[in-house]
Amino acid sequence: MYYILYNNQMKAGKAFRIGLILKYMKKTLLKFGLAPLIVFSLTLMSTSAGSPGGRTGSPSDGQTCATAGCHGAIPPNGQDMISTNIPSEGYMPDSTYEITVTVTDANSGKFGFEMVAEDESGDKQGTFTGNTEVTTFINDQRVTHTSGSNTGTGSRTWTVNWKAPSLGQGAITFYVAALIANGNGNNSGDFVVVDSRKFARRSTASSSALSLEELKIYPNPNSDFIQIKGVKGDLQFFLFDMHGKLVLESRAKIIDIGHLPVGYYTAKVIKGNVVRSQKILKR
Repeated sequence: MYYILYNNQMKAGKAFRIGLILKYMKKTLLKFGLAPLIVFSLTLMSTSAGSPGGRTGSPSDGQTCATAGCHGAIPPNGQDMISTNIPSEGYMPDSTYEITVTVTDANSGKFGFEMVAEDESGDKQGTFTGNTEVTTFINDQRVTHTSGSNTGTGSRTWTVNWKAPSLGQGAITFYVAALIANGNGNNSGDFVVVDSRKFARRSTASSSALSLEELKIYPNPNSDFIQIKGVKGDLQFFLFDMHGKLVLESRAKIIDIGHLPVGYYTAKVIKGNVVRSQKILKR
């Protein structure tokens, strides 16, 4: 107990001394007219730990780190950075997908980004989930890099989960702006690249029968293969885990699930403008 009290006192004393030093440095800088240096230093610290927000270049943001004047004056160039497992046919409402951002420049070793998803009215849609390399902010509708994920040798990749809105809002576009920095300690020589990808909302308007026959996914439960019965012609099959993440997509009527972990899943079969869902158990 005495050790704990002593240790806490030492920590408090150390924090107090550091506070005095910082206070003295601030007074000294202000005395000699170096206040802009304080602001610039704080700007560098916040930028290395992530975007301050509103810098994706989306129609509602209207700016990036380049056009906002904080990192160089070169207008943003385009670069293919966004990849995802969202099907080309569109996203499913209330489903979770992976969005990957990869920025490259052979001559650079420091990178950062900010991303947002907007509908055609400019409203933010869906939510991002943070991890050790990315952080979310403003109602989890924006995502940026962390201070520990802003370096790389010629490139940097971040992956984040995005959950689509429960009520589909039509087409949604992902906007990303990435900063490529030269690491010289200031913002000179840095530049920004931008990218965007648009996805339609897959229709789930009807839950009526897919055909005159009864839809059946069997055997259920099963450990190896499942079959789809009751659908004539072409179909689309999607399998989501318990967290709503898409784990399998197929157009076949016999589907291999042997590689998936044991647990419950939601199967969705789509034909035309009609969808049918069913819970299945992989054992």
